[in-house]
Amino acid sequence: HCRLDESDFQRELLALHVAPPSGPPPHRTGYRRAIAAPRGSAKSTLASLILLMHDVLYARERYIVILSATLKQAAQRLRNLRAELAGNARLRQVYAPQLRRRGEARAHSLALNGVQLDVFGSGAEIRGLTSGPWRPTKIILDDVEDSEGVETPGRREKLADWYNEVVENLGDTYTHILIVGTILHPESLLATLLKRPDFEVHRYRAIETFSPRQDLWAEWRRRFVDLANPRRIDAARRFFRAHKDDMLRDTRVLWPAREDYYQLMVQLVTRGRRAFYQEKQNEPLCAGAAIFLPETIRRFRREGANLVLLPKTPGANDPAAEGNTPAPLSISSAPTDTSAPASASAPAPAPVSIPVE
Repeated sequence: HCRLDESDFQRELLALHVAPPSGPPPHRTGYRRAIAAPRGSAKSTLASLILLMHDVLYARERYIVILSATLKQAAQRLRNLRAELAGNARLRQVYAPQLRRRGEARAHSLALNGVQLDVFGSGAEIRGLTSGPWRPTKIILDDVEDSEGVETPGRREKLADWYNEVVENLGDTYTHILIVGTILHPESLLATLLKRPDFEVHRYRAIETFSPRQDLWAEWRRRFVDLANPRRIDAARRFFRAHKDDMLRDTRVLWPAREDYYQLMVQLVTRGRRAFYQEKQNEPLCAGAAIFLPETIRRFRREGANLVLLPKTPGANDPAAEGNTPAPLSISSAPTDTSAPASASAPAPAPVSIPVE
């Protein structure tokens, strides 16, 4: 599970886990923590496997509840834990005494080392859960939303009600609540919890800083999407190698050992802006409200009777989706001398209304 160098996100999540605000239950105050991370960042491997094993083998919790979008997904997380505990020889050697303290195991539950684990799908009727004297001491919501459900206002509201009315009241003052996932909608449960004042929030993007050289990436994209060229992939790669230093200057990605900047730009072009910004940048576009695409908005400067189209600002959020940065374009309501350059001391842009016939 740890074949690659870890990312900053993974190191931060590990640090948060091993340095809790207080001690074990019941002598602690539970936290509320929301983590939005890109697809492919190993967030579930960490939250619902590696860190979960640490909680169990060191008996840091007494009763852990795992919630996912469906019961099938939640049960798979429990099977992954069982498989690791059964098949990892190193674990079995180091933690032999803890692994011998095995209790009852069922399809959706496991008791080990004095810790009870139960899994459920979202929306399940789970009021009043207890394990012996304990209410849930840790609740993990791992990808508790699905792509179809978040697009429907009624289903978003139903999930939010279930969380607020049922999940929030499952535990006690010592209960930790951890929600990890990718933001699938601007009004999703995860997006809402990221704005709650009582939550500790952590939000990550696959591309943390885009290249300011949009012009070079636009030229790379022109080669990459040239379907008339059967060697377009090689042509784009050659262009990148020739301008690599400039194209990568000032860029930063979340997990370079897994996805470098070039690979992510390929995904942006091939998968489309909507999918990429949702799954990789945690910036979903709401289909019902996205009347205008931000990257299509252009700005003008008024110069007398003319409107001058301004170049796009370097470093905007969608470099691969743009063409070459255009030179200033004069739109005139009367004949003008286009050979004269615009004054460097032009006044600040003023609002301009352009009638559409």
